[in-house]
Amino acid sequence: MPRPRTSPSWLLPVAAGLTALSTASATVAQAPPTRWGPDSTTQVLVHARLFDGTGAAVRRDMVVVVRDARIADVFPAGTRTPPSDTRVIDVSGRWIIPGLIDGHVHLATEPDGEDSRERARGRLRSALYGGVTTVRDMAGDTRRLADLARDALVGSSESPHIYYAALMAGPAFFKDPRTASSARGLVAGHVPWMRAVTPDMDFAPVVAEAHGTGATALKLYAMLTPDEVERLCAEAHRQGMRVWAHANLDPAGPLSVVQGGASAVSHASMLTAVLSSAELRTARRAAEGGETPDLRSPALDTLFATMRARGTIFEPTLFIYGTDNARERLAAAITRAAYEAGVTLMAGTDSMGAPALDALPNLHRELAALVEEAGLSPADALVAATRNAAEAIGIGKTAGTVEPGKAADLVVLDEDPLVDIHNTTRIDFVMKAGRIFRRSAADGSSPPGR
Repeated sequence: MPRPRTSPSWLLPVAAGLTALSTASATVAQAPPTRWGPDSTTQVLVHARLFDGTGAAVRRDMVVVVRDARIADVFPAGTRTPPSDTRVIDVSGRWIIPGLIDGHVHLATEPDGEDSRERARGRLRSALYGGVTTVRDMAGDTRRLADLARDALVGSSESPHIYYAALMAGPAFFKDPRTASSARGLVAGHVPWMRAVTPDMDFAPVVAEAHGTGATALKLYAMLTPDEVERLCAEAHRQGMRVWAHANLDPAGPLSVVQGGASAVSHASMLTAVLSSAELRTARRAAEGGETPDLRSPALDTLFATMRARGTIFEPTLFIYGTDNARERLAAAITRAAYEAGVTLMAGTDSMGAPALDALPNLHRELAALVEEAGLSPADALVAATRNAAEAIGIGKTAGTVEPGKAADLVVLDEDPLVDIHNTTRIDFVMKAGRIFRRSAADGSSPPGR
């Protein structure tokens, strides 16, 4: 029997050398980073209206205590004395929400060149000033992603926290020119972060090498069988990695992807793969005619019940369908049906936004679409972009809500986002790992500060 094909032997030391980075990434997934330095201090935000992301109602006149990079305490004003030697920040009349999470970005699909590097850093910077404190990168060149993630971790760049995946797909997928760009200098399909999956492959070293790049998850992209999905998911989970997948991997359909063990699935339009030809024709005809498609389907009911039972998180990415009205209506109808069926939703854009500092990230438009097109309440849309997204990444124990012990990732808003979801753009300042980034700095009127 021929030896299953994995990395070229000369790459194995590289993967081994990256194990420390992988271990660091796993550590970050378990605890928010501590910010060291002489200006580390205790900060107390007082008189806040707090939406903590846990599902609780808004609480008024609250105090949030931040020590270094973590939330140390949360309590009603007047019920206890804040610690001494603190910096008090009065946020009277404003709302605190958890830091937003864009659950689907691509920072290093075409990573080469100074312009590309600066564009990625610009997008990250504008996202941070626009309220996004964490992003989930859905596959690219992990050599560049590791650099970006390290800089975000140690604070040498103004950036959200970054978590990223290594891509797995059938061999034919690697004819896509984007894969060649992401593997430049090597061969796409035969590198640890971008692997062509074959039936005789030993997945244990493949997953280990992917983990060694610093990736905390596998992304299952395309052209995988149900058996390959199940085996990859089992091995990834055995090695402590998440599995993020396109909802339809063809030949593995959405139900096989969910049953195979994917932690989260992306793209509402891909769920139409479970519809019969007649159901799909009817739905498309309605969408093209400007109507809301009727998506009552036994196959969708089964899929949603399975997702709900297994805790699979669904990321619709409604924003990317905005230039195709019919496709957007169909995707929104599927998302609404999933929401009404009790499926857990998370927010992601597949296109983070422009690199200009004063540009708002596209996540705000995704939140509006979830409310206005898919029928989510503003509170549930916010939870999709905070707690649920943190759970999908695997950091739910340490991020995604405003609670003691969690990461000090917050957004302070001037207006109530539960009255109007568009108020998520009314940002006073953002706090990431205890450091304050004032929205007014986006137009150069004032510098960021603690």
